[in-house]
Amino acid sequence: MLRRMQGRRRDEGAATPVLMMGMVLFLAMALLLLSRIAQAGDMRTRAQTGADAAALGALAPLRDAGVDLALTGMDPSVAGYWDVPGGPQPSAARYADENGTVLDGEPELSGIAGDTVKVSVKTKDCQLLEEGEQAGNAEDCTDASGEKGQGRAGTATAFATVKWPLCVPVYGEGVAYELYCDGVKVFPGGDRGTIEKLIKLRLVDKADPIAYTGLPADEDGGNYPPEAVGPGGITARTAEMRAKVIENFGAPYPVGCLRVGDPQDHGKGRACDFMTGPYGQMPTGAQEARGDAIAAWAVANAKELGIHYVIWKQRIWNIERAGEGWRPMENRGSITQNHWDHVHISMY
Repeated sequence: MLRRMQGRRRDEGAATPVLMMGMVLFLAMALLLLSRIAQAGDMRTRAQTGADAAALGALAPLRDAGVDLALTGMDPSVAGYWDVPGGPQPSAARYADENGTVLDGEPELSGIAGDTVKVSVKTKDCQLLEEGEQAGNAEDCTDASGEKGQGRAGTATAFATVKWPLCVPVYGEGVAYELYCDGVKVFPGGDRGTIEKLIKLRLVDKADPIAYTGLPADEDGGNYPPEAVGPGGITARTAEMRAKVIENFGAPYPVGCLRVGDPQDHGKGRACDFMTGPYGQMPTGAQEARGDAIAAWAVANAKELGIHYVIWKQRIWNIERAGEGWRPMENRGSITQNHWDHVHISMY
């Protein structure tokens, strides 16, 4: 029995180092795995930071175009990416690079003015594959230490949009001579830095549902999805616009939309006239001020609501020629035909 006990002790003594070596090996492998998980997590975090910066940076040129308009007395919200030579790629790529990432494909603009963007990036460095690890979506790359091989970079996607301020012109003798945005005077004598702060670049969760075509819109409203005519014989978009005008400015005088037999927008359910006073009479001071406010609101919200053009006080503004501001119209012979007693808003 003594011999058997001594033999058992010798076996236990031999097993202990093997067990310890196994534990050390297990711990080493666990630490290596945790290190790789942490490295992958770090790359994803850096990729998301780069994507956020690139998305916001992609819209910086559009914001600058809006600032340029405001400095000349125009509503900055009428700026579109069609006003920006070169598109969003150069600016997005620069911001991505400054944050240790590169663009993974071209930035994708959405919204009628291209004021929402989707940007995807990947980290400049990668995590090399371990021997025997499945390649999957691996590619030739370089890790943080400079070693080259097959590996995976951190990837991320971000969306951003422009939040334009509400800008209201103040009229003198029928001409806009001052422009206020969110209550701040920006023209004349506006400061670029101040206006930049009024135009916000914000991260969002998704693209704009309206596709960006590179043009403000065509005459047939081709940039907008077709709509069925709803109650009252007007389109859903026109009904939404009418409701918002009434909500914001009331309806102390008649509002006329559908005009059966009219070959123009009224006959298609795409326009409304908001009377500012009695039919055929020049507006009083308060009536004119209300008309000014409705017209300014329509211009400021044109892209969001799908407004094509606005006519008021023998002047016209339309989104295709937004950079020209309000343009004078010919004399049509009467107060009503010259749109002095009502604001006309046409939709796409």
